[in-house]
Amino acid sequence: MALIAARGPYRGLILFFAVTPMGAMAAINLPALGGTSITVIDVAVAALFGLVLLGRDAHPARLAAAFMPRTPGVFLLLFLLYAAVASAFLPRLFAGDVEVFGIGRSANADGIVLTLLRPGNGNISQMYRLMLGLMIFATCAALVSRRPDTGHVLRLMVVATAINVALGLADILSYAAGLEALMEPFRTANYAMAIGHRMAGMKRMVGGFPEASAFGYYSVGLMGFWISYWISGTRRGRLVPVMLLLSVFVVLRSTSSSTYVATLAFCGLFVLVSLMSNVGGLLSRRGAALLVGFLALLPVVVYALYLTYEMVPGFQAFVDRSLFGKLETDSGVERMSWNTQALRNLIDTNLLGTGLGSMRASSWIFAALGSTGIIGTALLLAFLARLFLLRAGGVDAGRDDRDALIRGFKYGCVAQLLSALLSQPTPNLDSFFYAMAGLAFGLSRAVMPMPRTARAAPRSASSMLQRSI
Repeated sequence: MALIAARGPYRGLILFFAVTPMGAMAAINLPALGGTSITVIDVAVAALFGLVLLGRDAHPARLAAAFMPRTPGVFLLLFLLYAAVASAFLPRLFAGDVEVFGIGRSANADGIVLTLLRPGNGNISQMYRLMLGLMIFATCAALVSRRPDTGHVLRLMVVATAINVALGLADILSYAAGLEALMEPFRTANYAMAIGHRMAGMKRMVGGFPEASAFGYYSVGLMGFWISYWISGTRRGRLVPVMLLLSVFVVLRSTSSSTYVATLAFCGLFVLVSLMSNVGGLLSRRGAALLVGFLALLPVVVYALYLTYEMVPGFQAFVDRSLFGKLETDSGVERMSWNTQALRNLIDTNLLGTGLGSMRASSWIFAALGSTGIIGTALLLAFLARLFLLRAGGVDAGRDDRDALIRGFKYGCVAQLLSALLSQPTPNLDSFFYAMAGLAFGLSRAVMPMPRTARAAPRSASSMLQRSI
């Protein structure tokens, strides 16, 4: 926090993105609130928001602009307000009448089992997490709309990708060398740490997160951004393809079933949207060439994977464990029961929900329905709809690169949303999702200054006209 304050909010954004891969690193643990952890990400969000709201170069008006009518932020703010009311009253209104799979630490002291609904520390912690998401969305939007430097914005994603990959490699290398203690400074939060699990004989990569699914959820967002940005055809040398390859590597190495399925769904959706864009002549030459190559090689790749699956026992065991047999495992059956119970919670509460943080599911949409009901889910869907319709406004010299970044951030959010639909236990999509959404919104509202040469021409013509008159 002190370092962010010293560097200022705009340069402090780099520090925030540098700590986003450290999801298991606590700044403070609060035993009085059921062992709730204040992570370094939370502290960075609070520091940035405070500087933009009250600092020397404060811009509270730009923060407020993120929540104006017809913006994505207004629906996120309305969801927060509804969730606050629902979390305060619904757990008490339906207490003892509804059974839930609790999300609070105290509710799961004996494992994740059905318990009667009652107010708990989960209501507080989830509201706190959602407020942080709202704060980083508004902060990123305010800072980038004021100074829309596309090079600086791209560096944010480079830093996040590089540190995420470095932590992932450090995780598996330290485990292989028997030096797991080297990663302990990054695992200080009061979370259940699934850091030593193996799949088909392979150590699951968790990086700076408590489990492989959380690491995969973060990594697939990076992959979605870099795929879109690279195909957009912007000229950034070798940096962009390197970042793309690194992000794809950690996604594949995460061994997370939800991440793999989300990746396949994302690729299919990306190809479909790109083909539809190509009909309107909006796809770049590089993107068109890649799509043709993808469609041509798809049968070959599918057949090669089929032969490998049939002929290589190790690969067959890995695929069965991570994909085909997932729903038949005890974990898969348990997670499906969470979703089923979430729908029961929706019905039992007359479509109002049980309150944010009162129950868990194994899918973002079921968690939203079960905890915030039809009203809360509709507000979240409206936020996403507004977000995915964003595009660069105005006419300026940097519009092409801005458009590429906005599309990249939107596709990063799409990739994370697809993963959340398979595994997210709460309606909150986490700080990194809201940060990418805020950057996309900020870039869409910014108007970049024209180069000096372009601004000088009108002045020169005007002076000549005045002299002639």
